[in-house]
Amino acid sequence: MSDVRDIVSRALESGGALVEPIEPDGLEVLTPASLQEALDLPELCRLGFGETLPEGAIRTGLESGWMDTLGEFMAGRGRFLRLGLDGLDSRRQSSQLEEAVRACLHLDNATYRFQEAENCWTEYLALFFHLAAVSDEKREDIVAVCLNQSNGLTADHLVDPLLAHLKVNEPECPGYAGDLPSPWPAEKVQHWMAKFLPARIRASMRPFLAGMERRLSRDLDRLFAYHTDLRREAAERLAKEHAPEDDSGRREAARIEAIEREYRAKVRDLRRKYAMTVEVELLQGVRVALPVARARVNVMRRKGVRPCHLDWNPLSRRLDDLYCESCGAFPGAQLVCDERQHMVCPECMARCSSCGKSYCRACYRDRCPKCGQVRSDT
Repeated sequence: MSDVRDIVSRALESGGALVEPIEPDGLEVLTPASLQEALDLPELCRLGFGETLPEGAIRTGLESGWMDTLGEFMAGRGRFLRLGLDGLDSRRQSSQLEEAVRACLHLDNATYRFQEAENCWTEYLALFFHLAAVSDEKREDIVAVCLNQSNGLTADHLVDPLLAHLKVNEPECPGYAGDLPSPWPAEKVQHWMAKFLPARIRASMRPFLAGMERRLSRDLDRLFAYHTDLRREAAERLAKEHAPEDDSGRREAARIEAIEREYRAKVRDLRRKYAMTVEVELLQGVRVALPVARARVNVMRRKGVRPCHLDWNPLSRRLDDLYCESCGAFPGAQLVCDERQHMVCPECMARCSSCGKSYCRACYRDRCPKCGQVRSDT
């Protein structure tokens, strides 16, 4: 079953319709009265989604107006979902987990000690956003962000295997072996997203932005060449044929000034034309409970010790991703601060531009703790 047909089938079933897949790439639908009125469908109908339609089918696709009607009917249904997945084998030997931690945790100025491995449950929160970038053209995309609510680490690599698993397996409500982490409050999720979502948006929009910058650069070059030629011709006429103090000379000088003003105005118009705005809308949130293999480690910097854990999940078969706790980047190696053992990227442990002291931007977000110099990037 194609993705679009599968989505429509589930949506209609949630509204009480009886749905039967037919070939090629279609659905036969028996709709209740409520759906007939809301979706403008007869009681018994066929919907087609491919190039070749079943006999008597109504053509339906992402570009059709009927899909917009279906979207309005669904409205907020299915926007938030909580489920659990059982029957997944998350067991890992301690040596396997220790090897995975060694490959994941790269500390340039600190060390760590592997404490223990355990099998437990945790809950991941996956949020799906619709992006619409508008400039001289329009680009749309869907971006997913996933976090582990037990340790706040990212697990975007879990999203695709999770969706693939849910396509072929019905979610269950298993009995959890242990307590799940408390769901994050909305304010905490918003703060976390404010740190991590912009980087995902930039990565998603990078091809679109690169194309826009190429077109802007091309148009600026043409504009510059055109007005440069006009100005040069006017300057040559002024130098050869007119004295600057004559009326004709003053007219040529005024013409040069007018060319320069027109050039600056055209540049401003181009920049407004190519200015990009990005609208972000939350489409869906999914909280999924999974059995995981948990590696507990102690991160040590001088006399400071920070207990933490990394979870290995059986869907993506990877540990959670470590990120810079100041800017949200994913560095190849982390530095650990002295005060609170934050793990940050080298840029967020750089020296102050005023006094030269290195300091942690996760501890001191606004200014240098030694000289009070305000950060230029805040």
